[in-house]
Amino acid sequence: KHRVVAQDAWGSWAEVNFKVIPSVTIEPESGAISDEVTVNGTGFGNQSRVTIYFNANSVATSKTDRHGSLEVSFEVPVTEAGTYDVEVKDREDNKDKAEFTIAAGANLTPTTGNVGTTLTVSGVGFKAGGTVTIKYDDADVATANANPSGAFSLTFKAPASIGGSHTVTITDGDNMISHLFTMESTPPPTPAPLLPEASSKTETEVYLDWEDVDDPSGVTYTLQITSDDDFTSIVLEKE
Repeated sequence: KHRVVAQDAWGSWAEVNFKVIPSVTIEPESGAISDEVTVNGTGFGNQSRVTIYFNANSVATSKTDRHGSLEVSFEVPVTEAGTYDVEVKDREDNKDKAEFTIAAGANLTPTTGNVGTTLTVSGVGFKAGGTVTIKYDDADVATANANPSGAFSLTFKAPASIGGSHTVTITDGDNMISHLFTMESTPPPTPAPLLPEASSKTETEVYLDWEDVDDPSGVTYTLQITSDDDFTSIVLEKE
């Protein structure tokens, strides 16, 4: 509290008590786990020790200047998505609070690979103890339970799929995050024909053979033999 006195030239005077109310602002007001949040406060005690609380848990301490102002930063702790109080309190029990909203976050590594590549998905800010489902395009490929802090991590193998981009979706029913995974589509080397030999004459029963080639992508191919250049008359087809 402060005493405000007014006096005129004839000696008349009056006084009132004025109370400074603490005020707190934060920047930003929303973000992800591990983001840095800056707290600015005014109206606290003169050079008083203050504690910053996030969801009632201490995350930082500081000291005000002689005007009762402060600026301090902290990292958003690991917890599930939602809106939480950020409270600043000094030793004289002056206090104020603001709200911070946490959004769920998730990572996918690697983001390119072949059929069978091991993919790792990790996330924070999901429902504590909730079931997190991973979809590859429209198919469920893995599930995990978030821990009490809303974090999880799991691995799965990239399923057989066409080359190009595929959507990996991470959801717990309330939160949903999507990433793109690119399936490698480089074809293997062209196999050289071994049988029948070039320019050779064949008997009625024909044997066909090619040299082996490797394709780590897991892609499969279809062999077609036709009697015309337009492949309209297929005489043999093998996967």
